[in-house]
Amino acid sequence: MWDIRLEKQNDYDCILGLIVQFAKHKLLDYEMAFMGLWSFSYETKEKSTIGLSIKMNYNPILKQNLDLFHGITMVGTSLINIDYLKYYVNQNISFSPIIISLNAYDCPWSLAYKKYKIDHHIMITGMNKDLFLCVDSYFAENGILLLPFSLLSDWSGDTAIFQLHQSKQLNRDYIQQVINAVDYVKMTNMINHLGMFKAEMTSLETYDNEISNKKNDYYAVPLINKVHRMSTSRKCFLRGLQYICNNLGHRDLFEKSICSFESCINSYMVLENTIIRQMLKQTVDKDIIREKIESIIEKEKKNILYMEELSSNLCQYLDSD
Repeated sequence: MWDIRLEKQNDYDCILGLIVQFAKHKLLDYEMAFMGLWSFSYETKEKSTIGLSIKMNYNPILKQNLDLFHGITMVGTSLINIDYLKYYVNQNISFSPIIISLNAYDCPWSLAYKKYKIDHHIMITGMNKDLFLCVDSYFAENGILLLPFSLLSDWSGDTAIFQLHQSKQLNRDYIQQVINAVDYVKMTNMINHLGMFKAEMTSLETYDNEISNKKNDYYAVPLINKVHRMSTSRKCFLRGLQYICNNLGHRDLFEKSICSFESCINSYMVLENTIIRQMLKQTVDKDIIREKIESIIEKEKKNILYMEELSSNLCQYLDSD
């Protein structure tokens, strides 16, 4: 059994919280994984809600950076049912906890149970014949749960285990991550997707339907969940940027980007709180929502501009070093 204790941390989504707790348990850094978190995508589908149309669209470098910079490799596999899962856990639990994917809709301990479909992850840290011990960084009261395997009787999904190795980085590896981050948000048209999000949030009926009759369990509502993650993913990205700054030095080169992201994060938090207030009061003011999202879009444009400037300055620094 793995004695992994969850620190209450509201800045991570479910899988990031698990990765961070494992890294801390092993006394390893993890911050470079956060360089994959500056992203946003909006994918409209017929009859889909705003919350379900928001995709965080994380950069694949998240897991690559865990491996390259911190020596933590996540090895994944897909399992088809609970019997395979039991066997897999039994075979691997002695040298690694096991992360499994599932849906919060199917988790009796979650606020979203039988209400909202939200992709979710838990980490199994121990088991016996009928029970498993797991860490849930999002929905569990104290983060740790002892549950019967029977709760997962209809489960099928992906799993991941951790493998550790030595890692070594050069300055150019850190600089490349800054370049990759800004290239990714431009390649994925993040600003255009934020514009699509604004259009849906200020349309005639969509937002009204999204917040109606949800005040009793608002935190599990997909729209609130996703807007919260838009904020926290940028908090984590900022920590990754500060980690690079601490490793490279030259704080003066990073100052504008750091301040810009701090301001942008605050705007995301204001948007989240505004939606929650309107949901609790069951009132709609789309002019305020429009104003908040337009502020976010302008600040994200500044983030891109300052990150491009930072990339250029860091490359000059590397050439002159």
